[in-house]
Amino acid sequence: MTHHHRTIIRIGLAAVLAAGAGAAVSGCAHPAVRAPSPVGGGEVISRVDPRAADPLITAALATVYSWNPGTDPDTSAGFIRAAAFLEPAYAREVGVTGSGLASVTTTTWARWTVEHATITATAVITSDDHPADTLAARHRVAAITQHVASSSSSEPDRTLTVYVTAEDTPDGWRVSLIAPR
Repeated sequence: MTHHHRTIIRIGLAAVLAAGAGAAVSGCAHPAVRAPSPVGGGEVISRVDPRAADPLITAALATVYSWNPGTDPDTSAGFIRAAAFLEPAYAREVGVTGSGLASVTTTTWARWTVEHATITATAVITSDDHPADTLAARHRVAAITQHVASSSSSEPDRTLTVYVTAEDTPDGWRVSLIAPR
C-alpha cells in the first residue's frame, strides 16, 4: 500500500469516526482509563503494557498533549515524545506537523513560554459509540484535560475530545490515528 493510499484511508476513517458512522458501531462502555503521569516519555513508556490497547492509548494521548513551552518549540514536541506509543508509519507521516493536533495560538504559546508554564494532560477513554473492536484495531473516543500550571497566572483547564485508533503490531498496540473532534 502506498503512502498516498494510507493517507486517504486514514482521512476516510477520520471522516467516518467524526460522523459517528460505521458499519459496526459498538455501544460498549469502557471503564475510565487514566494515563500514567504525563510528561516525560521514557518513564511513562516503561510503565505501559503494549499488549493492552486502552492504557497505551491514554498514555500516548497524555504524552502528545503535555508540553513545556519554555523548552518545547511548539506542540509537536509532545507528538515526537510519544513516538514509542505510535505506529511507526503514522509517526513518520505526521512528524513535526503534530502541532496540527492541538489548537494553540502563537500568542498563547508565547505567553506560556514567558510564564514558564507546564501543560500536563490526562486522557480518559469515554463510553461514546465507536466502531467495533477487531483483532487488529481498536477505535476509541477519548476526553483529554490539560492542566496549565504557571507561577504568574491562573487559567481554567483546557479540554478536547479526540478519535483515536490503535493497531495491533508485532511490538504490541500502537496508536495509528489521532483525530481531534
